[in-house]
Order: sequence, then structure tokens, then C-alpha cells
Amino acid sequence: MKIGVCLPYMKEGLTRADYLAWFKRIDEGPFDSLSCGERVLGPTYDMRVLLSAAAAVTERVEINTTLYVLPMHNAVRVAKEIATLDVISDGRLSITVGFGGREKDYAAVGAEYKGRYQRMDQQVVQMRSIWAQQPPLEGEDPVGPPPLQKGGPKILAGVFGPKALARCSKWADGIYAWSGNGEQHEIENFFARADAAWQDAGRDCKPYRLGGFWYTLADNGAKNLHQYVYDYLKIAGEDIATMMADAGDAGIPVADTAQLQIDFSFEAQGDRIRNPYVAVWVEDADGALVDTVAVWYLQSAKGSKWVDDLKRWYSVSDNGSNGEEISSPTRSPGDYSLLWGATDAAGAKVGAGDYFICIEAAREHGPYELIREPITLGSDGFAVELPDANELLNASVTFSA
Repeated sequence: MKIGVCLPYMKEGLTRADYLAWFKRIDEGPFDSLSCGERVLGPTYDMRVLLSAAAAVTERVEINTTLYVLPMHNAVRVAKEIATLDVISDGRLSITVGFGGREKDYAAVGAEYKGRYQRMDQQVVQMRSIWAQQPPLEGEDPVGPPPLQKGGPKILAGVFGPKALARCSKWADGIYAWSGNGEQHEIENFFARADAAWQDAGRDCKPYRLGGFWYTLADNGAKNLHQYVYDYLKIAGEDIATMMADAGDAGIPVADTAQLQIDFSFEAQGDRIRNPYVAVWVEDADGALVDTVAVWYLQSAKGSKWVDDLKRWYSVSDNGSNGEEISSPTRSPGDYSLLWGATDAAGAKVGAGDYFICIEAAREHGPYELIREPITLGSDGFAVELPDANELLNASVTFSA
């Protein structure tokens, strides 16, 4: 698998120095490709100019258009630009083409929005004819330069619907899939549909696969990416932009300084008091264990045999195999405070998204109790009170982003 970076061409205010730094850093690795998308309206930089500059100053990485809104342009002119870029990049170029969905971008450059599907089919044929040095006009010279790669760069189709996929399967070398927050099942499903479309079209090979999603590792990255996604999609309306920006937060690692404070009280009831077994842990949105914060139980041969009274923690932790290294003796009734560093069991920072905070208690001659409440981690801090559960009282969590 190869990993690439798409330039932040929608970010307003970037300078020559900024882009040169991006080109240099991507080319140094470990990245394999550098790409850029195309928009007309808004504070966007020109895809073709940026990629030409990148091709001239880089030596190693592949260059890709993700994506070139082909029906918005003249095919002969695009073929000439792409062939020139192939030469400048020394054959490191591939292109992704698509229909685009921004009608106002078409209007701004005087292009016809209607008929763009059929037009792109015809344009690909025409571009390959130009690259084969067949003159566009009878008796005239061919359009140069010829591309460095024989037959021209690889052409990927950035399409999504079944009809568009079926028509592009007849001419595309590969497919470009998109999932805003990198959902594996979304991309896998699309690639499977592309494989089927290629087979239905009688192709003797599978499509080249390229996938994309938003991601950040920058300081305060979740907040900045949320704004970037909102700005990118606000042309589709406030509701859609907000929904997609919120969805795009999932999976982005929370800040290195993020932590969750967990407070609760244990107040024993009745005459025969035994200190409780207590487990505190975090689950993901699907109920899988993310990390065990603390487990309190009597660590003796006799005491250990009752640890499965912590029913849920024992189940999600694979029968207690995750967490014993941080276990400690039981506690008397009182107030307690724990700190979770927002990491998984391996010590890596978790991604922004939905989780469950779980506090479980069980004791001899006493009740079994479980507090399991949803929380959402992101770029903003919060404080939430949790419901009481008989002897587990005054529970709350405070997240510091």
C-alpha cells in the first residue's frame, strides 16, 4: 500500500514558501504521492499550477490530480497540459478525472453543466488520441508535446454512482474512492463494486485502486480540520457542511495533552460491609474495550476467583486478560478520582469520536452496579455528570482537550 498527501489547496493565505515546504516535506517521504483537487469559486489555488510547481521541484513522489473536473474544460487543451506535466514530472504523473458537482464552477468558466457525463466519455477518447499524436484537425500538425509515458498517464475515474461506475469501467485504468472520515467498510464496498463493474465491462484486469479521506496530525488538528471540511462543503448548504464536518472528526487523534478525569463516590449500604470490586474502563462506540483505567479487587488466590463478578469488564477484557497489570486492592467507602490519558491499551492517543465511560462495582452481600454512559471526545473540553447507581454516587467526567 502507498500513502499520499493531498495539498491544502482550499486553505486561504498560503504562500510560496508554504507550498515549497509542503512539496519538500512530501518528497522526502515516507509519502509516495502528492495530489491536488480542482475548484473554481472560493479561496482555492489552481490545481494545474500547483502540480506543475510540485513536479518541477520534486524528484521522487508520484503526482496526481484528485480530481480534474474534465467536462469543465476543453479536452485538447487538457491533453496538452497533462502531456507537458508528464514531461516536467519525468513520467511520475497519473490523473484522476470526474464530473464534479458544483454547477456554479461550470457557470463561472462558461462551461455547460448539462451533458457532462457523456462529454467526459468522449473527452477521454479524444485525449488519448492527442497523446498518440493524431492531429485534431485533418491536415494539421499533431498537438505536442507527446507524453513521456507511452500512451499517456494512467487515468483514474473519480465517480461514485452505479451508472457512472458502469460507463467509466469501459475506459478508466482505475478508480478513486472517497470516505470523508476514512471508514474502511465504505471504501471496501466501493472497491468491490468497481471490481464487479470492470468484470461486467469485460475487462481482463482489476481497476487500480486509489482511496482518499480527511486526516490530520497537526496541533489542534481536530478543530482546524472541522473548519476546513465545513468551509469545503458549505456550498452544499449549512446542514450538510455541519454534518460532514462533524463526521470528519471521527478517528482524528485527540491532542497529546488530552485527558479525562473520572470522579465517583462509593457509599456502602447495609450491615455486612465488604469492600467492592471496582472496574473503570472505556469502550468504543461498538462496545469494544479501548483501555482499562483501573481495576480494584483482592489479589489473592481466593480473591481472584470472584473477579468475574465484574461481569461486563470481565467480558470485554477477554476474561480479565486486559487490565490486571494495573489492578490494585479494593477500596473502602469514600470519594475517588481517576485520570485516563485518552490512550488505548497500547498507549496511543485515541481518535476523536464516540465512546462509553464505564464504572462497575460488585461486592459480597451487596448489589451489582454498572454505570455506562456515552461521551464524545473531540477538540473541546467538557464536564458531564453521570447517573447514580445505588451505591455508586456523584459520578462525573471532565475532559480536558
